[in-house]
Amino acid sequence: MGQQVSQSSKIFLLGFGIDNLRDKIKAGWFIFLGLSFFMISFMYFSRNTSGFFERWLMPFTYLTMSLIFLFKGLLMVFPYFILTPKVELNDQYLMVKLSVFTKRSILTWDDIKEVEFASYTVNVITESGKQTFRYKTGKNRSVEIKQAIREVAEKKGITIIDG
Repeated sequence: MGQQVSQSSKIFLLGFGIDNLRDKIKAGWFIFLGLSFFMISFMYFSRNTSGFFERWLMPFTYLTMSLIFLFKGLLMVFPYFILTPKVELNDQYLMVKLSVFTKRSILTWDDIKEVEFASYTVNVITESGKQTFRYKTGKNRSVEIKQAIREVAEKKGITIIDG
């Protein structure tokens, strides 16, 4: 289930997230590997070698790998991190961030006229046009997101179309 932010706000992580013990272990391994690669890169930097490969290329390779693993692990652990892909909704707005590299979309419920559900997709029709949100997540998470959107939309009297 999505994390409760306040009494009426919910956050659903997209693509991955801490849903069960397996995901917690996976996030822990990413962080552990990131820290391990960081230590290895530090060891290479501190060695007094003369070769370009051992002195510069290997440390930077390990440092890059450590940053990637740490970043992925931290995204899995912290849903409030601004770059985390997620769907957040409450009685005032619907916020969707589909990936780390995309801008988040914030729609107020007052502007939304219609919500249409499809397979791993939510189409939102507003006064200014149609916005399509295609997300990557598991089946259960997709159902939870759609149920949460449906609950708020029904309260607000917004038309819902199942696809």
